[in-house]
Amino acid sequence: MNLNKKFFSPFLIFGAILLLANSSQHPTSGSGGFTGAPGDSTCGATCHGGGGGTIDGTISITGFPAMIVANSTYTLSVDVTATAGTPTEAGFQMVALNSINTNSGSFSNPSAGSSLKMVAGRSYHGHNPSQVISAGTTVTWTVDWTAPSSPNGETITFYAGAILANGNNNNGGDKFIATNASGTLTGATVPVTVSITSQTDAIC
Repeated sequence: MNLNKKFFSPFLIFGAILLLANSSQHPTSGSGGFTGAPGDSTCGATCHGGGGGTIDGTISITGFPAMIVANSTYTLSVDVTATAGTPTEAGFQMVALNSINTNSGSFSNPSAGSSLKMVAGRSYHGHNPSQVISAGTTVTWTVDWTAPSSPNGETITFYAGAILANGNNNNGGDKFIATNASGTLTGATVPVTVSITSQTDAIC
């Protein structure tokens, strides 16, 4: 499928004008994204299909440590590599969730060719527009992510999904790939609690 495909006909010009600004961005639905995270769908199950044929690849998320420091900002990289077949375009989407699968931290400063969306309380970083790719090459997107302030010991998981598209202008023959990576929050400020267990009256 061509990820940037736009449909023009005399009967759809008005709709095309309305959708033009969003036609090549990473997709979302009313309930979430397409990262493969809990509560999300995948583009492999909806807008792209066909199993990818001979197309294959990998996706990775890097840039954060195993022990994530509260309130710290990290520059994350999403790398999509085409390892087989003849893909022509690549797109992706990423989300950060805590242990109860709600949004964790905040994204900012998306790199060129990507953008941020907030849907159903979750922040997504994804392609805008898709990027040219071929077998043996890698496309990289970056974004800053600021860790939440608490609680200590919280597991934070980054989920990312990508499409390697064959550019045949239909929804068949594309490959969906996904990954996730986790870290543990540390360094959060622990409130000081004072407990008075006994008292003595003072005599002056």
